[in-house]
Amino acid sequence: MSALPGELVDSIIDLAYASSPSSMKACALVCRQWVPRSRHNYFSTISLIRNHSTDNVKTFLRLVASPLATFISSVREVHLSHRSSYGAPVLSVGDIVALLSRYGVNPTSFHLYCQSNRLSVDGAQGELFPSLTHFRITQSEGDTSLGKILDFIHSPPCDLLHYISAEFGIPDDERRINPSFYFLSIFMN
Repeated sequence: MSALPGELVDSIIDLAYASSPSSMKACALVCRQWVPRSRHNYFSTISLIRNHSTDNVKTFLRLVASPLATFISSVREVHLSHRSSYGAPVLSVGDIVALLSRYGVNPTSFHLYCQSNRLSVDGAQGELFPSLTHFRITQSEGDTSLGKILDFIHSPPCDLLHYISAEFGIPDDERRINPSFYFLSIFMN
């Protein structure tokens, strides 16, 4: 039995994923050669939710800490929806980013939806995600300054910052805004 060329396998799996992620799951069962590309598509985006009723962040962190987590290199985009609980200690955004980085998650795109009075990126540094090129943050309320966000992503290769907030403070030193941004959008009410 002859094997299909790798480019053809990749195209088949990519088309299957585009039409139906469930059909792409079946592709991974065809043979071992199809598993890496299937994982590449299926695990490309991870969505984490941390709010009053749902907290899949700690479960996901336990999963990626396992030596059996072989999909980590496939993660290219992380969506984090973060809302603090009342009275219960929770991981800050900075803590979550640091733990993801420690376990080898290195996305190129990070989307943060924050619904808390104070967004804490303290303890997180842009170097934790060295491949980060796109950073989007939506903050419904709070007082996190744009300066703190810029400190987080101060170094290249980040070339896109999309920041939406109800209010924020402009950094005192405008030179802190990375000159290598390809796209910079800031919206405030």
